Amino acid sequence: MAMKQLPPDIVAAAQNNALWSTSEETLLANVRSSSPASLEIFHKLLDNHPSVFHQCRSAKSLRNHWLLMRQYQLLADQSVPAGESNMSFSDAEEQINDAELL
Repeated sequence: MAMKQLPPDIVAAAQNNALWSTSEETLLANVRSSSPASLEIFHKLLDNHPSVFHQCRSAKSLRNHWLLMRQYQLLADQSVPAGESNMSFSDAEEQINDAELL
């Protein structure tokens, strides 16, 4: 009810900052990482799953979020390379030589 009283540009800005649901990200994660980032793919996703995606989502916003997911290796067909270990913050902190920073 309160949203209807706000100016349209403020409503649009708030909706564009809506968090992504697990369902939305699951559908995006199933787009192969090797796929071209064409808007057609994301238009099809919107057309095939209109009830899953928030009303403010566009093909461009889906593509941008998918690109971020791909960058952080969050897509279904991606995995962290075996040679790279996940380092904790305390491990990284121990490797810093304070004398070199000064």
